[in-house]
This record gives sequence, structure tokens and C-alpha cells, in this order.
Amino acid sequence: MIRPVDSGEPSRNENDVMKSTLVRLSVPGVIAHSWSAPEPTYGDQIQPFGIAGVPGEIEPSIRWHEEPQTLPDGTEVSLRRPELVLKNFHYGPLAHGTLSSVRMSPGVFGLGLLAAVPDAELIALTDPNDRNEDGIRGRVNFVWDAEAGGTAIGRFGLKANQPNLRAQVAGALIGDIGITSTLHVTQNCTAVERACRAVRNPFAPEISDADLEILVDYMVTLAPPARRPGNDIARRGEALFEEWQCAACHRPSLSTGPLPGFPEIGGHTIHPYTDLLLHDMGDGLADGRPDWEASGRDWRTAPLWGIGLVPTVADRPVYLHDGRARDLTEAILWHGGEADSARSAFAAAKPSDREALLAFLNSL
Repeated sequence: MIRPVDSGEPSRNENDVMKSTLVRLSVPGVIAHSWSAPEPTYGDQIQPFGIAGVPGEIEPSIRWHEEPQTLPDGTEVSLRRPELVLKNFHYGPLAHGTLSSVRMSPGVFGLGLLAAVPDAELIALTDPNDRNEDGIRGRVNFVWDAEAGGTAIGRFGLKANQPNLRAQVAGALIGDIGITSTLHVTQNCTAVERACRAVRNPFAPEISDADLEILVDYMVTLAPPARRPGNDIARRGEALFEEWQCAACHRPSLSTGPLPGFPEIGGHTIHPYTDLLLHDMGDGLADGRPDWEASGRDWRTAPLWGIGLVPTVADRPVYLHDGRARDLTEAILWHGGEADSARSAFAAAKPSDREALLAFLNSL
């Protein structure tokens, strides 16, 4: 799903089958080089549609539940909680204990810069035991790098479950649009999906290493949008962003090191507003599904650069990993866990301070 931003909410209602959103599946257990096992009938990702002669798997949609809240100053807001609805199981029921997670595709700009942040810098930002007692316990996600044949630091994906852009792109190609590569040489057909397994493709893999490299190079060089000039209100919001400890996870600055093939990328200070680390975001945002060393409550800090342009390019702007937030206020109010103090500071602030913070975010 190679899109610059989310094009709209994942599903308007339970009768609107998802088309631009995916559903991850797994069952408890450990398999080789993974901390979770794919669901035996449907694999690790629901495919609602199939090619000619191959039925889709399941039709997923969302039932939304509104949860009204009143902030300390009397401001009323409503947060919507998603409930995954699955219909028309074409190959039988899900295995007992199946875990699921709805995922919107994140922005794909600036990835080459994030790829160039040295591992040592990310490790230096970690504080899993909260040594400085600020309530923030960032961790790296150690994942399996199949091509290197060893463990690596994950930095891409909503739970930092991919070690590099080549793995991220190849994973999206096979998972989202069914294109095989030398990293994923077979289609995601389970044992019961006989029509899928019977398809014979003379072009295997379907994308050559050379073309995959071209696609990865494009992702490397897709630049993030420039920040827009802010006014005095936005500058006050930037100060509140620091004061309320938002910047403890959404780090304003990182540095880039060498990136093979792209000497111009190294040696810069970048401003992605992320630390690329895992953080416990509380029960409200938890999907309950582990991914390598990420727990069901953990998410990688989402970069904020370009976030102010989402309403410009999206028909129906949505935020967070599953598109539940309809605006930035809702997105902030869903924060919990390590971000609970920042969320509480925002909720307790006077309206003008909340607007200042939003003005700053909209300048990014």
C-alpha cells in the first residue's frame, strides 16, 4: 500500500468492506525467527479479494463505538473505538485464540533519512528501566533480518518489525498486493486455499531484484515535506510540546549516518519527531498482538513530519494506527501508558493552550 498518507478512514461502518486497510492475524506461539505464528487457515494477513478464480478470504469492516468525554474545563469530545467485524469466512473459522490488528498504512516519505539514523543513536535513546524517572521507557525492537541471517534493530512498520527498507518494501509487495520477490518467493496460500495453491505463474519471482532495488531507491529518496512557517501561536505550542513531554518520544531531531549508495543522505540533522523506539501506549490503543519484542501494548513512535498536511491530501483525514482518530485532538486523547502524563497535560490545559499545540502540529 504505497500511499503518501491515509486516503480515508478504514471502514465507514460494518457494511463497508475495507479496501485500503489491512488486518494482521496471528496465533499465540513461537515459530522459527518469529515471536508469533500465522493463523493456520488465513495466514498472517486477511486478503478480502482474490484474482480471477481465487475467492477472497474474509470481508473485514469496522463497527464504530462513540465514547463521549468531558475535559476538565467542560469541553465535550467524543472518541470512537473500533470493533473489527469479520464476515463471510470463505475457508472456515479462525483458529481459537486468534489475535488481530487493524492497520492503516503510515506515511512513506523520509524513509531514507530514517534508515540512515545510526543504530548506536537509537540504542543511546533507550531507557527500558526508566533510569531518569521520567516515565518514558523506550526500547528498540530486535527482529530477524532474513537476508543478513541474524538479529537486527527494527525501525520500519507500526511496531518497528522490519529491519530495513528492502525488507519493508518486499513485505508490503507480498502482503498487500501479492507480488513475489527473492525475499518472498511463494504466495501467501495456506494449505486449505486450494484454488490459490493451484495457480501457476511462469514469472517467479514476479519482481526482479533489479526492479525491487529501483522501488527501494525511490522510497529512499522520497523527501519529507518542508515545515511551514509558524506564527506566535504555533511557537507557543512548540514550547508546550516540550513542556508536556511530548518530545520525550516524538524527538524533534535525529542525525543521519552513512547509507550505502546515498552519500548525500549522511551527516545531517533531521527533524522527524520520532525516536523510532517502542513505547507502551496503554490499554486504549493496545491491539493485544505481539510482534517480535513489541508487546500488545507497544507501538513505535510515529514520525510527525508532514502531519499538518494530512487534511490537504486526504479526503477524510484519520490518524493513529487504525484510523480511529478523526483529528489531532482525538489522537492525543487516545494516548496512554508512557504518554499518559502528556495526554493529561493536554486535556487539563486551557483551550488556548490546546489550540497552540495543535497549531504547532499543523505547522509540521
